[in-house]
Amino acid sequence: MRHPKYLSLVFVVLALLALTSTYHAQDPNPQSVLAPTVRTDKRIALVIGNNAYASAPLKTPVNDAAKIARLLRILGFEVIYRENQDQNGMTRSISELGASSEGAKVSLFYYGGHGIQVKGINYLVPVDAKIEKEEDVEHQTVSAAFVLAQMQSGNSEVKLLILDASHDNPFASRFHATTNGLAQMAAPPGTLIAYATSPGSVTIDGIDENGIYAQELMKVMRTPNLSIENAFSRLRISVQTLTNNKQTPWEVSALTEKFSFWKLEPQDWADSGTGGGIGSGSGDSTIPKSPTPPSKSRPEKESTVSKNDRIYSAKEVDEPVQILAKPKAHYTEQGRQNQIQGTVKIRSVLSADGTVKNIIAITSLPYGLTEKAIEAARQIKFRPAIKNGSSVSVSVLVEYGFSIY
Repeated sequence: MRHPKYLSLVFVVLALLALTSTYHAQDPNPQSVLAPTVRTDKRIALVIGNNAYASAPLKTPVNDAAKIARLLRILGFEVIYRENQDQNGMTRSISELGASSEGAKVSLFYYGGHGIQVKGINYLVPVDAKIEKEEDVEHQTVSAAFVLAQMQSGNSEVKLLILDASHDNPFASRFHATTNGLAQMAAPPGTLIAYATSPGSVTIDGIDENGIYAQELMKVMRTPNLSIENAFSRLRISVQTLTNNKQTPWEVSALTEKFSFWKLEPQDWADSGTGGGIGSGSGDSTIPKSPTPPSKSRPEKESTVSKNDRIYSAKEVDEPVQILAKPKAHYTEQGRQNQIQGTVKIRSVLSADGTVKNIIAITSLPYGLTEKAIEAARQIKFRPAIKNGSSVSVSVLVEYGFSIY
């Protein structure tokens, strides 16, 4: 039998690990590299935003990249984030992506900044590029082909190259002849290449702190169980609408695996049959209205249940339980600032005496939103379930949605 003091030490270590995990899950700093706590399929991303060009500075790429990096971490990616990179920095970061994606399920590269094409070859422009003539481009920039080669070397099953880089060519007057935007590249097997606009075209500048393409990209990334093909199709339609058809996002795909940015497993949304949640009793009770992070929450400690309480499912009672009032869960300031949207799913017991017990969050959101949903669940009012003419306790699922739209 182990000595009690050793068991106490184990519990202390486990508690510290739990606190560390919680701290990292809420870390808003997009420059940190955060590994998902529960995913078994590794996702790795490199996000670069370049604004600070000496001759042609841009407004939104760093803001775009920072928000996309933060969202990717919430979606379970390990993120390498870089901003305002010189040529050496970009080259090193892209090589790091190739090495880090070895054995990964998904590797992703997002670049916001200047990009140009010369003789049908695409180049990403570092902030220190000194281009006086067309012949300088190859030696002063980073070829998009180099990015593809590094991602291929990592051999992840799904490779996503997203180029938000079709701005006006700042060096056009120095070239023999110029073609607007980027050129279409062939996608290697297992790869999708996405452009902010169609080949040979330039993007429309956003009027806010984020570019139109990045803004709409983040919306589809936050939509649960949306296939990558449908995500970019929806993105294309929304960007076209916002720009009066002046900008049409473009993709070239040779993907061979299914992929969704925000993947919810069936068991995360399986209907318990107990009724009482949003859509309970209808055919769509298992379909979320908005995304929930891929990680399961750490359940709140259950309260004590009397031995006289019996928990029935809706199938065991005469009529499905009916919730009369479900208070709205309020946003936290951090949740609103970070534009987090999603649904917290709560399992609780509605007791025969009219109290709510055993509240457990079975899905979660960061920045205190899960706690707000639990707080609201404690105030549920319901019509007691009836079994053989008597009020009984019923296990129930409820959902609290947080939407920035």
